Amino acid sequence: MGCIVGPNSFVWGSCASGRRLSLVHWEDIPQPLNRGGLGIPRARECNEAFMHKLADMWVLALRQKYRMFSIFPLSITWPNCSPLWRAISQAWNIVREQIYWIMGDGELVNMWTDNWIPALGPLRHRQLP
Repeated sequence: MGCIVGPNSFVWGSCASGRRLSLVHWEDIPQPLNRGGLGIPRARECNEAFMHKLADMWVLALRQKYRMFSIFPLSITWPNCSPLWRAISQAWNIVREQIYWIMGDGELVNMWTDNWIPALGPLRHRQLP
């Protein structure tokens, strides 16, 4: 009994009568065509890229809905909000404490409210001598 050869059986090395030796080395499948591969992207990488894109879209949608235009606002509580936003706002202080700045051009930096050194927290919590 012969095998019906299709794209899946070519890559995976199986047919109706059972498994057979693969014709392509597993590491060659995602390689570009010009490097001897098949040019088929890895499913995990495609999934991660999709999830990042979806997360970016959710961030934009929630920022627009709840009018959060500051990059790191002090508070994001909102009356009559969705359960998702309520959960995010309850965890916001913990998240905000773990965010710190890496200095760039200084345009988006607030020296009193931004977390410069994670162990010390924002300068507004410190007393001047």
